[in-house]
Amino acid sequence: MSSVLVFQASVKDQVAFKAYASAVDPTVQIYGGRTIVRAKKLSLIEGKDTNNHILACIAFDTEQQALAWYNSPEYEDLLGDRAKGIDVDVSMYELIDHE
Repeated sequence: MSSVLVFQASVKDQVAFKAYASAVDPTVQIYGGRTIVRAKKLSLIEGKDTNNHILACIAFDTEQQALAWYNSPEYEDLLGDRAKGIDVDVSMYELIDHE
């Protein structure tokens, strides 16, 4: 089953965030993934605001590929900039049919 990693983040340091964000895609591609959404929240329409104003979704063909990338040395090298640049919640979703 296809899996999607969803990152919901609030930016703490713009410079560190930009360094992290610009370096992610090449590491994702190594593990067969692709970024399918990058978005900045415009406004809250309904619910509780979590202060997560950045959204990114990265798709992989399998859960194993997603976890291999997330736990990879290539991605680990980016975690310093990530920790400095953003507070983030990461969730994994399985894509399902909605026929």
